[in-house]
Amino acid sequence: ARRAAPGGGRGGEASAVPVLRPFYSGSSGRQLTGAIYMCPAGPGADPGAFNFYSVGASPATGAGRSLSGYFAFWIVKMPPKESAEDATVTKRLGILGKNVAPKYFTGIAPSGEGTAYMVGSNGFLYLLHGNTATRCLRVTPRDAPGSQAPLNSVAALPGGGWLAGGGGALYTGSALPAPQVEARLGLGEELGGEEARLLKRTSALAPCFSNLAVLGDFVLAGTADHALMLINLAEREVVRVLQVSHVGDAYALDFHPTLAIMATGSDACNIRFWNVADMRPAVGKVLRTDYGVRAVAFSQPDGALLAAGCDKGLLELFAFPSLQVVFSDLLSRAGEAIGDLRFSADGRLLAVACFDQHVYLLKVSREGGAGAAAQMHAVLRGNSSTPTCVMFSADGEFVMSTSKDTQILYWRTLDGARQQTTSSFRDTAWQAPWTCVLGWPVIGVWGDKDYDGTDVKSCCQSQPPDDGFLAFGDDSGRVKLIRFPSPFLDPPCAVGRGHSGMVTRTRFSCANLLASMGGDDHSILLWRMEPVALRRPSAGAPTDAAAVPWLGLPAEGAEDGGDDPYAFLGRPP
Repeated sequence: ARRAAPGGGRGGEASAVPVLRPFYSGSSGRQLTGAIYMCPAGPGADPGAFNFYSVGASPATGAGRSLSGYFAFWIVKMPPKESAEDATVTKRLGILGKNVAPKYFTGIAPSGEGTAYMVGSNGFLYLLHGNTATRCLRVTPRDAPGSQAPLNSVAALPGGGWLAGGGGALYTGSALPAPQVEARLGLGEELGGEEARLLKRTSALAPCFSNLAVLGDFVLAGTADHALMLINLAEREVVRVLQVSHVGDAYALDFHPTLAIMATGSDACNIRFWNVADMRPAVGKVLRTDYGVRAVAFSQPDGALLAAGCDKGLLELFAFPSLQVVFSDLLSRAGEAIGDLRFSADGRLLAVACFDQHVYLLKVSREGGAGAAAQMHAVLRGNSSTPTCVMFSADGEFVMSTSKDTQILYWRTLDGARQQTTSSFRDTAWQAPWTCVLGWPVIGVWGDKDYDGTDVKSCCQSQPPDDGFLAFGDDSGRVKLIRFPSPFLDPPCAVGRGHSGMVTRTRFSCANLLASMGGDDHSILLWRMEPVALRRPSAGAPTDAAAVPWLGLPAEGAEDGGDDPYAFLGRPP
């Protein structure tokens, strides 16, 4: 469709401006439409026609009644291109007949020629022909008398079979002459592979398969707790776990200072590790904590320790990579959460910012490994609001904190004495990278007129030799890059988008790979600055030892037949 825009052409002539409009729109009334599933075109199909299914729920119609599921079959016929006629759309409401009705339908997989498989919350599989369910079959066993184990996904297999996903298992079967289950494939059991066993061992709950895609013998399976895995169905093996995720709001992230390793934590009381060089999770390495994790930090300069700041004021130190606990204590008498952690440049001091308005300063021994220890040195007072970031001077003689009420405070680390004169720190050299959201070098962070003092939770300076940049994320889900230092309110800024909620942490790796963490969307995005890039090895290529320096480290204990502490990150055979 086109219309004339007044005054838009030459000499005052109207110009034609395209206008987009839907060729069909309709309403399902008060019925909620949850998903649609396109039907593949069969041989000899009309190129101007296509079909699809939709599933949804109908609202309650009486006291004490809940939503009930429905499905529909749609037929769309498009007119010839030269025709002025509209497309014809026919909706046929699904018919279950005498088949058992679920509370709601969870998925449909068209298999061609007007047939499809459908699964429901009652653990049944339905065989559809058009809009009619002709047969049904209970696939999942009952968890207990009167309970129902749902099926959450379904896919059509080559040759007329089907694949359905439930809690902790996949089910395969055939449809002719009647639908029947042929095999149950439990993750880490019948569905084998080393990563399958590791994923099952480190998952708090049995993975619930929520989505399936099939290509030949391979299945791409997604779970309700955000894991994604590639499965060889013919071999009944998980080839690789492509993705895992935190199931709670995520706040904590830090890179190892020398290795391509990242640690992240969430309020689901766990810490995960990531092989950044190969862009893959360390599937079998999940560190459990007693409380939700708010901040993590590797010790400088060698990363021999990992500090975790948790809810209730719990601070824990772990030897890395053995992850043995070397210190654990509840620092906050008020039971407030820890928001930020930072080691001094020599690793001998650790500053802990807590929601109780205190900064705790600890001395850390440098024996390394399980022989390391920590002890309280001073409690730094003076903040009138929650401290958000902490950082040391380059020589470790002073520590700085920033807070929610935009205060910047300084203390002497020797005795914990607060320094009253801010101007005396004008020429102080601070440790790199800079990570405080307030200060003269980061005035440009607050150039957005819509920001208040809490819109930016985290920032990080890039690493040498390209250390002239600063990355930060905001509550709108944006990741921004500016020059560092940036003492101006409106600096040039590169903006990246990808998070669906606030960005809780940004950090640069030693190779200047930028990681940003989304608190609400539980996601980690990796960014690179052009032309600086972290080379990603191609499939089958030997791993670059420069990008993965732990390959050059001795496999501690392996010579004596013990376990290799770096095995969870991946070593070539």
